[in-house]
Formats: sequence, C-alpha cells, structure tokens
Amino acid sequence: MTLDDLCVLGVKSVYLVSEDKVGIGHIRMAVVDTKTRKLRRYTESEISKFAALAKEKFGQ
Repeated sequence: MTLDDLCVLGVKSVYLVSEDKVGIGHIRMAVVDTKTRKLRRYTESEISKFAALAKEKFGQ
C-alpha cells in the first residue's frame, strides 16, 4: 500500500467511528518525513482529497 492509500483508509476509519460523518473539520493527520525526521501536518486541502477518495472508494 502507498502512503496515500493508507491516508484514505485512515480517513474512512475516522468516519466509521466518529459521530460526524461529513466534512473534514474533525480530522487531523500528520506524517513523519523519513529524510528530515520532522512531523508535517497535512493541510485541509490534502485531507479533503483523501476524504473524496475515501467516499469514492468505499461509499458513504
């Protein structure tokens, strides 16, 4: 699996357990860069992309 696939799966998992099933305001995601070893938070637009892919792949 790619990192993007895992992010999509993560968003879907949040939607499954969250009371808020729409929107991305309640989702926070970050990744650790292996080269710099720094934590980077995903932007709202990146999370929106993952949410759209999750809805497309798994349905609502």
